[in-house]
Amino acid sequence: MNRTLISLGHDPAAFGVAEVKSLTDANEEKQLRLGLGQVLRYWNLMRSGGVVRAALALERKPTDDSWLGLFEMLDVIAVWPTFWNALEA
Repeated sequence: MNRTLISLGHDPAAFGVAEVKSLTDANEEKQLRLGLGQVLRYWNLMRSGGVVRAALALERKPTDDSWLGLFEMLDVIAVWPTFWNALEA
C-alpha cells in the first residue's frame, strides 16, 4: 500500500483537521464552500486544545484559482492528487 504523509508543520503538539471533498464541474462551487465552512468550524472547535492546522483534501485542483488565494489567506492547506504525486517524487 502506498501512503503519503503530508506535513502540517513541525510542532509536535500540533494536530490537523481535514475535510475530504469530491469535485465535479456541476458541484465544485457548492463543495468548496461546504468543505471550507466545515473545516473552519472543526478548526474553531478544536483550537482550544492546542495548535490545529486545517486542510481540505480535494479530488482535483479547483478550476477557479481564486479559491487557492482564499485558502492561503485563511491558512487552510488544500491538496489534491497531483499535489500528492509531487510529494512522492
